[in-house]
Amino acid sequence: MKKRVLKHIFRFTGFFQSMRLAAQGVGYLFLYHRNMRIMFMLGVAAFLLGVYFGLNGLELIALCITITLVFMAEIFNTAIEMMIDMTTRKYHILIKLVKDIAAAVSLIACLNALAVGYALFAKRIANIIDGGIPLCFAQKTAGEIARFEELLEEEAALRQKINSPDKVFVKKISIKGAELLNEKEIGEIIPPLEGHWLTEDDINQIAGALTQAYEKKGVKLAADEITTEIKGDILEVCIKSEITSLDKKEGQR
Repeated sequence: MKKRVLKHIFRFTGFFQSMRLAAQGVGYLFLYHRNMRIMFMLGVAAFLLGVYFGLNGLELIALCITITLVFMAEIFNTAIEMMIDMTTRKYHILIKLVKDIAAAVSLIACLNALAVGYALFAKRIANIIDGGIPLCFAQKTAGEIARFEELLEEEAALRQKINSPDKVFVKKISIKGAELLNEKEIGEIIPPLEGHWLTEDDINQIAGALTQAYEKKGVKLAADEITTEIKGDILEVCIKSEITSLDKKEGQR
């Protein structure tokens, strides 16, 4: 007895036949029932729209479950109607109620699909229509959208700086003639300003910092003894060589 039970458990002939009959049922629905074809096309369109908008995994799962529920409800409704029509063609109020209730199942599934579709697509489509946000950013997470907005603000600020006549972009600052200062002292002045958009006040700040550095060594520099010149994206700050040479001689004395 046990061997017979195990033999039937691992027998796949009946399983494949059941799958074949189920496929025939699906084919019949698509061939002879217009509503099923319409729902299938709408379901495929909704899934492709979800992929196009870049829905995440959970959202795609919710969308697929919703589409499947609509298919199942329509199949259930069709099966009930065919079974009743097979038994009798006479009108009866109970038969009418059974068909109406079966149709209500399909209606509820469709309403649920509309609600899920609204939750998934309404804001995304509104963002594209109203804000013009590209599709590749329309369906990102809140953090990614916030980061994208920050990038837009940075781009706007950068464009404003580029169009501003009183600012120049300085990639590198070169200080020449500062022989009384070592690399460490110069490094304390340059790094905070390199790679930024500088105004005339920022450039004067560099000259002031050099003047203060010289004053700490007992040397006073006049304003006209420090010159600045912008060559491309390089700011050259020059201290007159005569001053430096004189300072060296005084230091030796």
